[in-house]
Amino acid sequence: EFWMIEPEVAFMDLAGNMDLAEDFLKYVIKYILENNAEDLEFLDKRLQDEDKTKPQAERNDMSLIEKLKFVTDNNFKRVSYTEAIDILRNSKPNKKKKFNYLIDEWGADLQSEHERFLVEKHFKCPVILFDYPANIKAFYMRLNDDGKTVRAMDILFPGIGEIVGGAQREERLEVLKQKMAAINIPEEELWWYLDLRKYGTAVHSGFGL
Repeated sequence: EFWMIEPEVAFMDLAGNMDLAEDFLKYVIKYILENNAEDLEFLDKRLQDEDKTKPQAERNDMSLIEKLKFVTDNNFKRVSYTEAIDILRNSKPNKKKKFNYLIDEWGADLQSEHERFLVEKHFKCPVILFDYPANIKAFYMRLNDDGKTVRAMDILFPGIGEIVGGAQREERLEVLKQKMAAINIPEEELWWYLDLRKYGTAVHSGFGL
């Protein structure tokens, strides 16, 4: 069973989107820690029992409750995709070819192993990556002035990798049409989406959790 929450917020740019997602996650986790302690203890014990059956290298560094407190007690570190690629390219697991997917150039799509390295080993706190290459993100994400990155953001958690993905949306009609043309999306297929921007619209952002 898969549940998802998808806020879409008018008058909000990428910075506001990151603030909202961080506040939202911290609120929900604090609420659960305070009100569902018994459930968490049961799940925590289950995780520890499961860990005992695994080789040492595959075991969790933190208990479930420690992971949750790790999220609520730390400010999320905000890092551009470009900075993250530099960190990963020069990291020990990359240089020693320990990653399953080696990072050798800007534009690579990050895998869970890279995301977890940034959170668990490098920054040791939840991480928000932003300003991703346009060609690995959806066409409706707002193009930055550099013409090659978009105002996208992902929130990375310990033990998981990406838990939230979102962006500021492209509100400029002509830019949106150009991006659709570049990847062969016929305008008549998405006429309704273009109509939302036809007479002007507000800056807006959203994310999926």
